Amino acid sequence: MEALAGRFTQFVKVRNGILHGKPCTSILDVADLERAADDFTECSSGLNSLLHGFLSTFAGLPLV
Repeated sequence: MEALAGRFTQFVKVRNGILHGKPCTSILDVADLERAADDFTECSSGLNSLLHGFLSTFAGLPLV
């Protein structure tokens, strides 16, 4: 879990660089964007597995 959290923290910086970057201050090519998208997806899948695995322990409990 800590490894995924660390990767997520790094990806926040990458995401912010993509979305909030100033035009002409850096060059992002398609390969960089594809690699970032793949990394985001892989990390998200791992974090979702943790969340849904935890939530499944409550299956069958009555709702209050």
